[in-house]
Amino acid sequence: MIDSASVILGYACKKTEAFARGEFVAAFQGFEDQAAKRLATLNAAGSLQDLRAIRSNRQWCICFIWFEAKGPTNVEIVDYH
Repeated sequence: MIDSASVILGYACKKTEAFARGEFVAAFQGFEDQAAKRLATLNAAGSLQDLRAIRSNRQWCICFIWFEAKGPTNVEIVDYH
């Protein structure tokens, strides 16, 4: 679950938003620990530079738009296959 003092400004996907609130999302079941860690890292990032070491798995990625001095928005976990 993402901290209530969230930096993430918004979500592009209802499933991702529900997952960030701590709800079970069947589509993310196989990698939920990794997804939660990645969202937490995104949430804590102060700049894009903080995210340079982030890696996704072979099937899923976290997409977002970064507004400088504001943070990430339109966050979604996407199956890109």
